[in-house]
Amino acid sequence: MRFYLLVGFAFLVIQIIHAQNGIHLEYKMSSMQTKGKSIAKIDILPATGTRSEMEFVMPQLNKAMHMVMIYRKDKPNTSIQVNDQNKTYTEFTRDAQNKQSSMKPTVKVIGKEKIGTYNCIHSQVNMNTTTYELWTTKDIDGYTELLNQSYFDNQGDMKNMFTELKKNNADGFMVKMQSDSKSAMSMELIKVEEKTLDTSLFSPPADYKKLDKGAFTQQQIQDMIKGQ
Repeated sequence: MRFYLLVGFAFLVIQIIHAQNGIHLEYKMSSMQTKGKSIAKIDILPATGTRSEMEFVMPQLNKAMHMVMIYRKDKPNTSIQVNDQNKTYTEFTRDAQNKQSSMKPTVKVIGKEKIGTYNCIHSQVNMNTTTYELWTTKDIDGYTELLNQSYFDNQGDMKNMFTELKKNNADGFMVKMQSDSKSAMSMELIKVEEKTLDTSLFSPPADYKKLDKGAFTQQQIQDMIKGQ
């Protein structure tokens, strides 16, 4: 679940993009818990939601893993995990008390840096015992629309982090991120393109079976962030 949390972090700053046909992004990823090539693919249809796909190899299982998570705009407090292999899906919810996070992030701006073709602000974000190195940019059109997104009202910890980044003029589109948690994870943007997206991508296939619903407790969320 650490993968989804970190991609969810990227999701916070890419929800703002407005494109008639949708946006497709790809991040290269690395982690001490995986080996070989790891890719996160994120498809965004502004009026519908976001779909993230992770492809990576878990050494302890010695096999490739493919994970899918869907976030729908009409269900802002719910995430849907899809298992294509078993043709099942599970809905996870965050209750009201989880929206009010006790995590108080702090932000330190390191300076301006260039990542690829993007002019970025490099900042250090501390959330409890985890430190993130983050590079954000406003070179990509549409960022100011973020202020109008109701999605953040249901995101607790991530909303707090965004607020602190903005206070320090370090908010923007996430280009790169590194974590010092036990997973030692990093992500870097490698592709951004407009793309025609079918709305069916943002719902489980009709023939998939729904499993018992799940709910993230506040402690589980904090444990995932810490990399435990």
